[in-house]
Formats: sequence, structure tokens, C-alpha cells
Amino acid sequence: MIGFRIRLKAAIERSPTYQGNIWKLSEDAGLGRKTVYNMVTDKKLDHSKTGPGVFGLSRVASLLDVSLDYLMGAVPSLTAKQPQSNSVALATHALEALSRQSDGDEFELSADFLLRLHKKSGGRIEAFAPYLDRCDQYQPPKPNERFPIVTSVGARSLSSLTLGTSSVELLQSGFASLDDEELLSETMSDYRQAVETRAVSAVISRDLPMPNQPVWIKMDILRTLLLVETAEGEQSLLLFAFIVI
Repeated sequence: MIGFRIRLKAAIERSPTYQGNIWKLSEDAGLGRKTVYNMVTDKKLDHSKTGPGVFGLSRVASLLDVSLDYLMGAVPSLTAKQPQSNSVALATHALEALSRQSDGDEFELSADFLLRLHKKSGGRIEAFAPYLDRCDQYQPPKPNERFPIVTSVGARSLSSLTLGTSSVELLQSGFASLDDEELLSETMSDYRQAVETRAVSAVISRDLPMPNQPVWIKMDILRTLLLVETAEGEQSLLLFAFIVI
């Protein structure tokens, strides 16, 4: 991300609308009032491997009339944005695909609703039957397991929509081939905590693949892990995940 802050600052200074009014730029982009200011002044972004979230940044680029590729350093000079640049197209494609999580629902499924349903049902999986297409299922982790064991991928789960398939094998191979030991350790710790406390919900940041695209983007995710049981006492972890935009 070296040069990102310089390019962003230059684009703001050349903007007839937002020159000298960085706060309005943030607000018009639907971000927190100080978000763009923090992007420009945060020196840690120079060495960040991920950088700001692509959805918010794409709105900033559009308002500044530059391409997202320019801000990210993928083109050499400041030029007017091209119609539907590749990065913006991918962001749009992602939003359209991820919106299918709620298509056809009479209400928006939320972490609060899931946690209340879990408590009310005593953690019985039967209570979640109408929503199993929105979640992935995992085996409760064993002490020496290095990565989660996937047992089911919901047709409208976040994993299914970002990978473009509900293949258990594909999601499992993604975990098995992951070489980020810190991330794996953190993930397994979260899963074990969910088994211990029976329910865990938190916002996390992850790099996710776009549907059928060889591109990954940083997203904030509201992830809810619930330990459930069948009538026969067989346990499973349900993972519901929703994009935070």
C-alpha cells in the first residue's frame, strides 16, 4: 500500500467538490466523518498488506472521479476513471452476489435473532431448520486438530456465495491448504470457545474470494458460532456469517 495515502491526498486536492473538505467526502461516501482523514494520515497503511475495505474505498474513488485502480496503485498516473473499472465491477459483482443471502426472506436474519433462538430452543438444531441454508456446519474441534472440519455448506451461506459453490470439499481444501498458522490458531480458538460457551458472536476481518473471480478483498464479517445438538445428542457447530458494509 506504499503511495496509497499520497495518491488519495492528491485526488482530494484536485477535486473541485472535496478540496479542503475531507469531512464531507467521508460523509458522502457513507463512511464515518473521520474515516477518509484517517486514511490520509495513518502511516501504518504504507505497510499494510490489506488496506482499507474495498467497498468504502470504491465509493470514495467514484466521488473523486478517479479509478479505484489508481488509488490502489495499479495504474501509473491520475486519470479520469474508466467506465466500470475492473475493481469497481468486482465490488459491484460481490455486492449483488452477497445480497442473495437475504433474497426472498420476510425479515433480515440477524445475530441477535440467532442468539435468542439458540437460547430459547436449548440449542436444538431442529429450531434452525428454516435457516440452515444460510449457514455452514462444522464438527466440534478436537484438541489436536489444526483446522476446522466442514460437514455442510449452506446454499446461501457466505462461504457458498463467495466461493461460488456449496462444495464441502472446496471449503475444506481451503482450510487444509491455508499456511497462515496465526489465522488458523485464532480460528480454532474461536471454535473451541463456541463449544465451551455454546455461542459466540463477533465482528472479524477476513480476505474473501469473489464469486468465480481470482480476486480477494478485505471484508468485515459478523460471525455467529452456535453449538447445537440433535435429538440423539449429536453435536455440531453452526456458523452464520454476514458482510458488514
